[in-house]
Amino acid sequence: MENIIKQLKAGGGSFDKYFIDTGCYVSAQKYWLLLLRSLPHYSEGEWVPVMRPVDVKDDQISGLVFWIRNAADKKEIILHTGSFEGFVHQYMVDNGGYTDEEVEQFSKDFDYHPSEAEKRGLTWDEAEKDARLMYEEFLAWVENAIYFHHDPSYPDGGVEVSIERLILTSEISERTEPLAIQALELFLREGPAMDRVNRVFAPDPQA
Repeated sequence: MENIIKQLKAGGGSFDKYFIDTGCYVSAQKYWLLLLRSLPHYSEGEWVPVMRPVDVKDDQISGLVFWIRNAADKKEIILHTGSFEGFVHQYMVDNGGYTDEEVEQFSKDFDYHPSEAEKRGLTWDEAEKDARLMYEEFLAWVENAIYFHHDPSYPDGGVEVSIERLILTSEISERTEPLAIQALELFLREGPAMDRVNRVFAPDPQA
């Protein structure tokens, strides 16, 4: 898989600024698509994008490149590209301060008066300091979830379906790629995947 990174970079692709640069974001999507296609248990025709309201800017900031579903296997994959710089940027956006109108509303509705620092929002240095305590270059786990399957034969117009959902956030690097491949392969194998994925990547600390 190292050749995919080199191939995309050789063609002018770059992933580093995915959170602010559209070209980098598209390159990240291409990388993860090529990686998925390389996996023996991934059949592209069986996976479709999840229908949802899309805000391209929000997806870019969070690094969300794919949210796909295999209805037959009752599985979903939510895949994010990550980087430390991108995490800092997202953290700044999420803590970007309050407008005068918001401050007035807080005071009126909740009798809450934000500090000057809260009104201002985080600086890059402040966000970077906090991010160093929280950032992880790779995260993966499987959770139980439900989606609404539309079907006019049901009185409510559809039915809730239980699924397993893989949440994967990873840098694009030679160091993290084997972990991403392992997590995806474990998830894509036939049958329930939660135990076999979480046993490796998200073990219960109480177990």
